[in-house]
Amino acid sequence: MEICYQKSKLVIYSEACPETRLRALASARETKMNTACCRLAIRYAEEAPAAMPTWFSERYMKFLKDMAREKGQAFVQKTDRQKLLLYSEYEKGKHPFINFAARGYDESEITDKKTKEPKKGPWRKQKHVRLSGLVAIDIDHVDDARAIFERWQKEVDMQALRIYFVYITPRGGLRVIFRCEASRGNLIDNQLWMCERLGVEPDASCKDASRGSFLTSDENFLYDNLKQMYEDEPDEAFIAKYEPEYRAGNSSATQSGAVADKSAGSGPAPVEAVAGQAVQVKWRGYDVQAIIDARYAEKQPCEADKNRHAESLKLASDLLIMLDGDKQLVQGIVERQSWVKEIIAERDENVGQTVESAASRMAEKEKKYASSLPGKAMLEAVRKCCGRSYQEILKGSQEAGDAEQSIGISSAAL
Repeated sequence: MEICYQKSKLVIYSEACPETRLRALASARETKMNTACCRLAIRYAEEAPAAMPTWFSERYMKFLKDMAREKGQAFVQKTDRQKLLLYSEYEKGKHPFINFAARGYDESEITDKKTKEPKKGPWRKQKHVRLSGLVAIDIDHVDDARAIFERWQKEVDMQALRIYFVYITPRGGLRVIFRCEASRGNLIDNQLWMCERLGVEPDASCKDASRGSFLTSDENFLYDNLKQMYEDEPDEAFIAKYEPEYRAGNSSATQSGAVADKSAGSGPAPVEAVAGQAVQVKWRGYDVQAIIDARYAEKQPCEADKNRHAESLKLASDLLIMLDGDKQLVQGIVERQSWVKEIIAERDENVGQTVESAASRMAEKEKKYASSLPGKAMLEAVRKCCGRSYQEILKGSQEAGDAEQSIGISSAAL
């Protein structure tokens, strides 16, 4: 099977990535530095060191200087912890960017941001994707990636499952690359199928065919059967059935209950719960999409206003507050907005990362304030759509809960 890569996430020009190239990228000194700096910055953000190694300090000081010049006081005023976490993200973003799910892209045209001239090339856009027959699953927020892999070694037959490659990600998670089967469904269906066998939950942001993965240095490789991966043939039935679907922008789960079963009993049903069809998500009994429509009734974010990413971040922040911090659910809702679909198609916008950023901001606010409210525009949309203010709806729900509890106590006393 064949895969492709970009020299960095910001460069969307896609190139073939044979085995020799992938190994060269992973063994490169700069990749090793990127991985080491990314992880050390996270560690220092949690526990300040007595002294930093010179090799780390030099790179970090340059980052601080560059960001201060670019962002000004907005950056300078951040805490040391915030700056270290931003630096970690910066180093993460400099890793080679591998697209395991795509063997390449048809030639298309983009507009050069500097010259404003049209440029043709195999740009990383889902509507021009050529599927590879592989898919990656990400397992984030783990305490000990090596311990999880050791469990798999005892319990999982990697070859039987057509798993070819497992490595530790820049921030210490796990990434698993395996062959897709048409009988299981599309990319996310295959991801969920594999996650059940590994006993883990996937990162939903990997469901798009154009979604890439940062490649860490080779000492992070836990299972390496890359030679077999490149020699094996894909499931042609999978490519024939799903490549047209991904080109049309259809990346939702196709297997009934695939996502719903995974999240049963854990809050609101995800947006993509039934056979890839959107289901209605409600907040306190009110349709969330109707509230969003009211929020953007006068004017939707658009390319001309250069506000689509900023508004997606605001929307994610508001929804996280309203939907009890359910990041997967919020990501699905944000991705379904027409203007978000546009930036996904145009520049492969990582909505999962947008939601993570919104969640991080929310966590910082919670350290300062006892409670948070959605933004002013969302509060007004709630009033307009629901006929009551946000606070009145919350108070009504609380009073109803108190009444139910009181009835339960009274019944128990009888």
